[in-house]
Amino acid sequence: MDGLDGTQVEHSKAKTKTPAPSARKQARNGSEVDGPKSQRPIDQWPDATSSGIQGRSSDKVPTEIQYAADGSFKWGFEISEGERSKWFNLLLDPDSSSNIDIGQAKYYADPQAAPPGYNQEPEDIVKDYLSALRRHIQAVLYQMLPQSVALSTPVKYVLTVPAMWSDIAIDRTRRCAELAGMGASTSLNIVSEPEAAAIWALQEVPPGSIEIGDSFIVCDAGGGTVDLISYKVTGLKPILRVTMVVPGKGKKCGSSFLNRRFEEFLKAKLGGHPSWHEDMLEEASNRFDGVTKRCYNGSKTSHYQIPVPTFPDSPTYNVRRARYTLKGADLYDIFEPVIQDVLAVLLVGGFGENRYLYKRIQQAIAPEGIEVLKSPYGWTAVVRGALIKGLADHNPKNTEVNVAGRYTSFHYETESAKVWDKKVHEEDKRFWSAANSRWEVNTYDWFVLKAEAVSEKKPIRLPYHSECLANKRKLDPITITIVKCADVDETRPPLFVRAEGEVTPVAHLEVPLSLFPTKNLKKRQSEDGQEWFIVDFTLKVTRTSSEFRYDLMRGNKSYGRVPAEFV
Repeated sequence: MDGLDGTQVEHSKAKTKTPAPSARKQARNGSEVDGPKSQRPIDQWPDATSSGIQGRSSDKVPTEIQYAADGSFKWGFEISEGERSKWFNLLLDPDSSSNIDIGQAKYYADPQAAPPGYNQEPEDIVKDYLSALRRHIQAVLYQMLPQSVALSTPVKYVLTVPAMWSDIAIDRTRRCAELAGMGASTSLNIVSEPEAAAIWALQEVPPGSIEIGDSFIVCDAGGGTVDLISYKVTGLKPILRVTMVVPGKGKKCGSSFLNRRFEEFLKAKLGGHPSWHEDMLEEASNRFDGVTKRCYNGSKTSHYQIPVPTFPDSPTYNVRRARYTLKGADLYDIFEPVIQDVLAVLLVGGFGENRYLYKRIQQAIAPEGIEVLKSPYGWTAVVRGALIKGLADHNPKNTEVNVAGRYTSFHYETESAKVWDKKVHEEDKRFWSAANSRWEVNTYDWFVLKAEAVSEKKPIRLPYHSECLANKRKLDPITITIVKCADVDETRPPLFVRAEGEVTPVAHLEVPLSLFPTKNLKKRQSEDGQEWFIVDFTLKVTRTSSEFRYDLMRGNKSYGRVPAEFV
């Protein structure tokens, strides 16, 4: 919301084929209303001298708010002087690593910026700002559309958030929008800003200029954040289809493509020797990741020493003193396919239109033969792409660019009870299950790994089995906790928690088992004579543009979105 883009909203009735020019309707002010394919950013904003909607013309409105002593406030261009609250939307994210701009503000202080009041939480400020924005949007729509159309047409809001936004920050954004009157929080569509920018930029690429397998890096350089996400083209017809190459966060994940190519190369070179074993890869890969690939300059004549512990001297295998000599020409072959994959950098966002930024990026990557492209309407690329995404979610026939797969920066899991197996599980973690009359153990079930692409069109289904005492007509809710693991060493996520901070709670899902009539549930009697209801259900997990959605299923019936308390 820093320098909020020219706002676009989605009319749920305006999703039919674009009418011919003769079929266009006339608005009250005499202007023509185009079909849904025609995007019209709201670029008129109230200012300090006008109480109407056409005080200032701009593609963006400042994310600023100024409170008076009586609690009333001015927003955006209405503020002409004095202290005002800025950057407040970034305070929705408690993760300091995401609030890069807050840290910069410490060194480059804004003399106009005022801290939030003692009784003002960031959520309250964001809610007030979004409320003002919604009222302005409604006023603009009443002017653009005939009154009967404006009153009868439902409006759906599509919000965008930075790529680095945490789960709790997205949830807070959703709740603020609901309090601001933008609709029920569970129905609001929230899109990642760089993905929205990519959708707009890629659908503007001229036909015939890209091929399947081409990769693009989208640089969304905005006023408050700069996001980088890379995509690979996986299909061209009937629509452009792309898959995220790496998550928007984590440089090590990006370079892992080179790591994997190196490991394949080394196994191909040394795997035929009887002394070869997979353990040699760890030290060799660490050397490659930490030193070799960092200092490689493209020379084919250089040589690099790679440790291969316990491997015997062998001129045939190019190994001496447990070190393999990696030739520059071989290293060039490892790098080149990855470098060639990056055909272009698509530059979008307000800051992305800066000529000096364009020049510096061009200077940095031009020697590699990578082109820098600037998207048309880069200033409003995020909201334009978000509108396209919102239309596609409402009606798949409107899809113009399909993001077929996304990566995450973390592993995600839930915890569930398993039958204790002394060959697999630790004895001190077992517990006695009265319902099942057996020893059980809680282990993690990792349903998303950060190295695997997740498709929005293929939700993950997590089966659950629960036992509840059959002494109530309605079952009590149960809580399922979602946790994440950064796995910075890129080894494997843990089966149990072994160290403090190894996993981080994300959300507590309150599953309303009372939705299941007890008359339809099976019963079981335990050894102590108590009766238990057997409850089987499924959590359907869908990875959207910016977050995970959790829905409750039993059989083929859906019971809606599961309430989540983010932590």
